[in-house]
Amino acid sequence: MANDEHVAMRIVGFLLSPLVPIASLSTGPHSASPPMPLPKAYLATKLPEPLPTTDGGTLRTIGDAVAYMTALPKHREMTKAWQHAARLIIQRAPVEAVARALSLALFTDAKLDLGHKRARAETTV
Repeated sequence: MANDEHVAMRIVGFLLSPLVPIASLSTGPHSASPPMPLPKAYLATKLPEPLPTTDGGTLRTIGDAVAYMTALPKHREMTKAWQHAARLIIQRAPVEAVARALSLALFTDAKLDLGHKRARAETTV
């Protein structure tokens, strides 16, 4: 879980300086001021439903989302949808709001695996 805290701290730094890519942020000794880490309990909060991605992942918790977001390429992380999702996480918004923002960001990137939902719906009918 310590790695999740480091990742969350990188997202906080990213939001404080939105022109800096997430992947290039550092919380090391040369940082201007260390960002406030997100609580472990918040990072462990389960999303209302898993969000499968077309690139093989599944976001199940806010911590999963933070890890996914910090691995985004620059052209994706700078979009309004991902910026909004990151801000909600930093503000410790209710999980439902975060999940909606994550769904929208994944959908706009064509990375939300909608086929997974369809297959699940067909098996329950």
